[in-house]
Amino acid sequence: MAYIYKITNKVNSKFYIGSTKDYARRKKEHISQLTKKKHTNGSLQTDWNKYKAKNFIFSIVEEIPNDLQFITEQKYLDELVGIVDQIYNKSRNAIGSPESFRVIHRPCCICGELFSTFSYGQTTCSHECGARYMELVKRESRDESWKYSNYEYKDISDWDVDDHMASDYDDRMSK
Repeated sequence: MAYIYKITNKVNSKFYIGSTKDYARRKKEHISQLTKKKHTNGSLQTDWNKYKAKNFIFSIVEEIPNDLQFITEQKYLDELVGIVDQIYNKSRNAIGSPESFRVIHRPCCICGELFSTFSYGQTTCSHECGARYMELVKRESRDESWKYSNYEYKDISDWDVDDHMASDYDDRMSK
């Protein structure tokens, strides 16, 4: 069985929704991280520090079959959209790419222009900057592969027999 669980702050009524197949272990993990001040959810950690453990309630909301764990958690998360001031959850997706409940404002990593998004993974402001970023990543990864090489960089179509033999030798010796 899987469980949908809730961590509720008794003082301000804010809560966190999560899912797990092992509720006792997950509860223990949350408490351990919060007590050590190392929880990944900053707002939950801040309130835990402020209001102390005695003001938080851990409860099981629903018991479900394992194969419905993430589908059911997603159902609960979908119901939270629009009440961002009442929840601790940061991501609106149970699995997959992390999307925030709150608008994130950040500068584009290419042009530096400030843009708004719901996605933690989005680093560029437009498709044009995204294309430029991908070109930059491709170029850097290609250049990095030759950074520590004993050979000059050549397109593979320009290799001669000696280049292939040297490459094959290096591959065999590195194993």
